[in-house]
Formats: sequence, C-alpha cells, structure tokens
Amino acid sequence: MLFRSSPNRAIASPNRAIAAAVAIAGAAKAKHRARPAPPPPAAAAIAVNPGNDDQYAFWRTPGGRIEEAWYNGSWHGPIGHGWSASSAPSAAVNAAGHQYVVFAGRGGHIMEASFGQRWARPIDLTRTGHWGAAGTTTSVPALAVNPGNDHRVLFWRGRDGRIREAWNNGRWQGPISRGW
Repeated sequence: MLFRSSPNRAIASPNRAIAAAVAIAGAAKAKHRARPAPPPPAAAAIAVNPGNDDQYAFWRTPGGRIEEAWYNGSWHGPIGHGWSASSAPSAAVNAAGHQYVVFAGRGGHIMEASFGQRWARPIDLTRTGHWGAAGTTTSVPALAVNPGNDHRVLFWRGRDGRIREAWNNGRWQGPISRGW
C-alpha cells in the first residue's frame, strides 16, 4: 500500500510516512526557532493642545531615538532631537503650548524634555530628584499635564512591580509607591 506524504511523493509504508511527518514537523519547528519574531512596535505618544488643537506625535525609532511630528494646520517633520531612549515616550501639552515628553533612559532613569519657546535638553529626573532606585522604571512612564495650571503627574512601574507616582506643581516631588 502506498501513502502519499505530498502530492508528488509516495511513501511505501505507514512507518515511513510517520517518520517523514516527524522530520517535516521537526524542521518546521527548528526553522521557527531560528527566526524569532521581531518585538512589537511601540505606540506613538500623542498630545493635543487644548487651546488651539495643535497635535504632536512622538515615537521611539528602531535605533532608540525619539522623533517628533506635529500638526498646526499642516503636518511638519518628522524631526529627531538626538534623545536616546530605552522606552517609548509619553507626551503632554498644556493650553499655552508647553510640551513635555518623558521616557526611560539608561538604567531605567526617567528623563523629561520640555518645550517652551524651544526644546530644552532632557533632564534625568531620577538623578536630579535624588529618587534612587524608586525613580527607575521598568515600563514606559505615563505623563499627564493639567492644561489650566501646568501641574504634571507622572506614573511608572518600579523594579518591584509596583506603580510609582511623582508630581510637579512648580518642582518635582515624590516619588511615592501607590502600593498597586
């Protein structure tokens, strides 16, 4: 009796058919292991000015740099600012047009860049705030700004897996663990 293992190939016995199936499955499995799937792309951080509807998009490139594009009647960019990041960014903007971007830098330090009239270079909040290990993140930091008073709030996942919070109502305070 002949068993068909493919449309163009006949195998003389069921044992050979099983051996061929196992060999094909093993080759497919090895082939799959040889090429791991690429990591999923990180989402862009989007912020909209509540005063004039200008839109801002920030993302991390495959090379680890943050880029920006913005819309104020027409799209501009993308442009790079030269900021190196180990995470995707988070962005916020207030009604006066002040933009804030946070991201994880080296060693999980939380970095913040801001725009008033021009971009200021990123500040290492972990270092300048003397936050120590509590100020390092294992996630993308999340940022929000109150459009009326420019107060900012920042959340991230710490090394212990718990959510941390810091806030700025004139200067950065915290961080504290939320216990979640």
